[in-house]
Amino acid sequence: MEPDQDFADRLEIFFGEASDTQCHVYARLRGPEAGQGLQLSGSLTGPTCLYAQTLPARFAFKDRGPGASVLAEAIVPEPCFWTPEMPHLYHADVQLLQDGRALARAERPLGIRRLGVHNRDLIYDGKRWVLRGLCREKLPPTELAAWNESDTTMVVRNPDDELCREASRVGVLIVARLKHNETREIVRLSRWPAVAMVALDDRASIDQAEVPRNLLLAQEFTGSAPLRPMPWAQVVLYDDIYNLRGFSEKDTPKWMPLVKHHEPGLSKKSVDQIANSQIPVIVTRIHSIPRSLSAISIGRAWCDAIQSRLAGRSDLAGCEFAGYIV
Repeated sequence: MEPDQDFADRLEIFFGEASDTQCHVYARLRGPEAGQGLQLSGSLTGPTCLYAQTLPARFAFKDRGPGASVLAEAIVPEPCFWTPEMPHLYHADVQLLQDGRALARAERPLGIRRLGVHNRDLIYDGKRWVLRGLCREKLPPTELAAWNESDTTMVVRNPDDELCREASRVGVLIVARLKHNETREIVRLSRWPAVAMVALDDRASIDQAEVPRNLLLAQEFTGSAPLRPMPWAQVVLYDDIYNLRGFSEKDTPKWMPLVKHHEPGLSKKSVDQIANSQIPVIVTRIHSIPRSLSAISIGRAWCDAIQSRLAGRSDLAGCEFAGYIV
């Protein structure tokens, strides 16, 4: 049976408990089908990885019985996780059945990516992790391999499926910034292992019940906007819009010492808000660092310099930042 696009658009595939010994993977279809005697069936195969030879295995999806949604579960023993270093991918092939007859079919990649939050920290594979990201729009066309090798997270507006597919294969984490706060777009992005986080502006309103699993939601704040995260926000992206206009990469000696030795411009009000945040805060300079950079290494230098300067501020003592984005 050929894949069915409508079924694929409505099918959610996500993982629950994931340890070194096993991972529970679920296929779920919410909607009017629940309670009509329909079932989900199929398989999860893998893993495959661009950087390693693997021995793929097959794990069956088994129907979980009647409920609020049509739900099936596959248990993967000793799972291989998706990380930029080793982007292990599984392949899900799911069918919608009625009385043993297949009505629809969908295929999708799955990466078991153990990224979450704990208090003010990002946690990746059980360890505290600090994100260092760079806006793709500030660079000339750059191969994904270069992003992977530099261990840099790509920050990009509305990434298309082709970019997300390749980033998932090569091992590049993505923070997707959305122009429109549409649940449909969040759902689309959640299907790609590379997309670790979706960033929305401070006016976004989201139905949390519709938000897919295994995806972090970040809320962007700029300027002097009060730092009051919405209930759906798990991470804050905070940009104080420090003005560095007039400096560009054309004369590196002028701006590199500036970012290395000049205070990054957080106001007293900003410091107080950040210090009182109950969720991870990522400092960004999306709006103030020069709009055109020649290489990823330059952006990473900005991230490292901003981190160094903020770490030296006595009024931010004890405030650990979850990442830095330029």
